[in-house]
This record gives sequence, structure tokens and C-alpha cells, in this order.
Amino acid sequence: MPTHLPVKGEGSLPHGALEGYEKLIIETLREKKISGFNELCWEFPRGPSRPTVRKTLENLVKAQLVYKKEAERRGQKHQYMLTEVLVSFENKEKRLASLWDELFDDLKCLENLVMNGKLGYQDAGSLLAWLIFEAVPLLASPLVGVPSLPLELEDRLLSFSAETFRSYFEEILRLGRSHPKMREGFQKGCKELRRYVKPITEMIDETLQI
Repeated sequence: MPTHLPVKGEGSLPHGALEGYEKLIIETLREKKISGFNELCWEFPRGPSRPTVRKTLENLVKAQLVYKKEAERRGQKHQYMLTEVLVSFENKEKRLASLWDELFDDLKCLENLVMNGKLGYQDAGSLLAWLIFEAVPLLASPLVGVPSLPLELEDRLLSFSAETFRSYFEEILRLGRSHPKMREGFQKGCKELRRYVKPITEMIDETLQI
């Protein structure tokens, strides 16, 4: 019996956490439910190549996203199927992507309010500092929650979140360049933020000095 049961039901692969060929193979297995290696390769007449399919399958099996059912006797073929770990991985990635989308939407909303004269530049700049603060916990969120994922999958989600944070910060820099009047408010927001987190930093310092 497989350690991880095959996936039941349909689903869609989230964007960002898997490579292109991995997505292709996973979606094909999702449709076929179970497949031998040759059958799987026949699904890709224009590529990827057989060695690429084999290597990608090995990586997916190692990550516990695909289960390889070994042949029990000569003449039988190995069979590949998706696992329940994939369901947990997809759900966690979708949730993470959704939280990042909300933060990017907040930036768009802030800029629209400024452009329409409904939010002052200083207030908008101050709010930007707090939006950065709000984004920081998402960098570690892949490590939180039940069920936990294999280390390799947590690493993938951490990398995805780190790259998204970089894009998020670049968007904040763009806002600053597009609306220079926000900068004074941003500095004010940073000072307010430092006062807010000061008790936390003091507690850390005291703890580490023990």
C-alpha cells in the first residue's frame, strides 16, 4: 500500500510553486488518475523528452507529490499516481497566494485613493510603512499550519513567498517614485512603526543576553 493515498476528486494547480514540466505531468496524472511511464510519455508527443519526464517524475516522487507503485513481478509496469500530500501542498500555496493578492490589492487601492484625492500623500506614505510590516509574517507562513509538509515543499513555498515579497517591495518603491510627496509620510510611518515594535526588540535583546 502507498504511504500517501492517491488523490480523490478534481483540482487546479496553483501558480508559482512548481516548475513547468512538473505542472504538466501533475495535470496529466490528475486527468488519468494512474499511469505507467510509457503511457505518460505518449501524452507528450511534442515534448518533454523521455529522460526529462523520467527526471521530473523522480523529483515529484522525492517531494512526495507523486507515488510510484513498484512492479510486483517481472512483466508488470511501474504505476504513477498523485498523493494526498499534493492536496495539502496546493491548498497551502493557494492560501498563501491569496494573502499576497490581498496585499497587492491594498497597494492598488491606496494609489487609487491618492489619485482621486481621497487620501493625502502623507497619510498614504505612512500607511505604506505599515503595509510592509503586514507583509513580513507571510515570509514565514509556509512553516505554520497543519498538516506540515515535507521539508522540500516548505522550501518551495518559502522561496515563492520571498520572491513575491521582493515584487511587493518593488511595487512600493514604484509608488514612491511615482508620488514623491509620499516619502515624508513614509518616513513618519517608519518612525511610528519603530515605536510600535520597540517593546518586542527590547524583549529579544533581553532574552538573548541571558
